[in-house]
This record gives sequence, C-alpha cells and structure tokens, in this order.
Amino acid sequence: MFMWMCNGMGSSTQAASSAGNIFKDAFRGYDLFAGLTAPIFHGGTLKAERQAAVEQARAANATYQDTVLKAFGQVADLLQALVHDQQAVDAQRQALSVTSSALDLSRRSFQVGNSGVLDVLDAERIHQRALSGLVEARAQQFINSARLFVATAGGWTGVPATP
Repeated sequence: MFMWMCNGMGSSTQAASSAGNIFKDAFRGYDLFAGLTAPIFHGGTLKAERQAAVEQARAANATYQDTVLKAFGQVADLLQALVHDQQAVDAQRQALSVTSSALDLSRRSFQVGNSGVLDVLDAERIHQRALSGLVEARAQQFINSARLFVATAGGWTGVPATP
C-alpha cells in the first residue's frame, strides 16, 4: 500500500493500494500540485480581502473619531448651556429679590392707607411671575445637568460603591 501526505499551505492525502496503481486514475498527483499552488493562485483574492479589511478598519476608525468629536462638541455645548443657565438663575434670583421688596413696600403702603388693594395684588402678581421664572430657570439648569450626565456617562452601569 502506498500513502503520501503533505501538510503546509496546501494539504493533500493520496493513497494507492499498490505501487503499480500510482500512475493510474486512482492516484492523481495533479491534486497535490493544485493543493500546493492554490494559495498562489488565490493571492489576488487574499490581497483584495486584506485590502477590504484594512479599508473597513479605516472606516470604523473614522466613524469612531467622528463620534468622539461629536461627543466632545455636545459636552462643550452643554457646559456652555450650564454657564448660561447659572446666569439666568442668578438674574431670576435678583428679580425675585426686587419683586419681594416691592411687594413688601406695597403691603406696607396699603397698611398705612397710601395705596389700594389693586396695587398690592399687582405687586403680588409680579412677584409670582419672578418666582415662576426662577423655578423655570432652575428646571432648565437641572435638565441641562442631566443631559451632561447622559453625554458623559450615558449607558454606564457601574456597580455602586458600598459605604
């Protein structure tokens, strides 16, 4: 019995029941040649597949960079919005302080008889608007704070630390 194996880039196993059958149809030496040269003939395909993989990696890298740049832009925008929100909250606090003083003066004026009830109600309405403005400014600040948390740690599910 004749048996021959070749392992490498191509592999082939050939068998012949006797030495006389080596050159008959049962033994095909050209199968061995095809197995060894297949990587050479597929070299263009392998090279194209490698190039496609490299291009896919470059595209993924470009997508990643674009995502990171957008994330940094979003964070920068939200940080700027928080600065603006703090300025709005400060302005609304100042407006509330002024309207609170005006309401207090209007009530005193009413108590001594210098103004009517409509003046007190008008001062109360203006004070309530200032209070509502402060609440809205604080709400916007909280919303932007939450957006910043999502932009910087969205999807993060870490294990909470135990005290």
